[in-house]
Amino acid sequence: MQSVTRQKRKHALALTKRIVEAQGGRVGVVSTPGEGSAFFAVLPRAAREQVAAGSPQVLVIEDERIGRTLLRRMLQNEGFAVETAGTCAEALAKCHGQAFDAITLDMLLPDGDGKQLLEEIRAVEQNRTTPVIVVSMVEELDQAALPSAQAFLKKPVNREDLVAALERAGMAGMGKVLDGE
Repeated sequence: MQSVTRQKRKHALALTKRIVEAQGGRVGVVSTPGEGSAFFAVLPRAAREQVAAGSPQVLVIEDERIGRTLLRRMLQNEGFAVETAGTCAEALAKCHGQAFDAITLDMLLPDGDGKQLLEEIRAVEQNRTTPVIVVSMVEELDQAALPSAQAFLKKPVNREDLVAALERAGMAGMGKVLDGE
């Protein structure tokens, strides 16, 4: 009987974790040996930006957290559903896991360079022809060395240039559904 109760608690905690993380929050635990554990959930004060079902999926590959957040917000405000990755390994895993409608790519990543990552993304069947917008601080980017990229934007990127590059690549947002601010 006790193992059934333990299984139910474990299932409830896993479900709670998924729900809280889906809202942009986190779940944690504080344990004291011999006394027990206290679980907690922390939710953001503002609602997360939401987009309509079926919105175009964009993968933002950017190593700097602030850069990822800014690009994600810009794209979500235009109606795109956004996934983010901070490393080559994380980006490649996400590209193997799903097809994206567009990708933004930083050229300087902690575990590799953007050019090599772009070649690896192009080797993944479901993202072989996905439009890629290069977003980089590199002044003299050799655009000829990246023939499969659709556009090149220099950081800091503004919303208008990003949206225009996506539109030239055949993408259009779906419009904002909920403003989280």
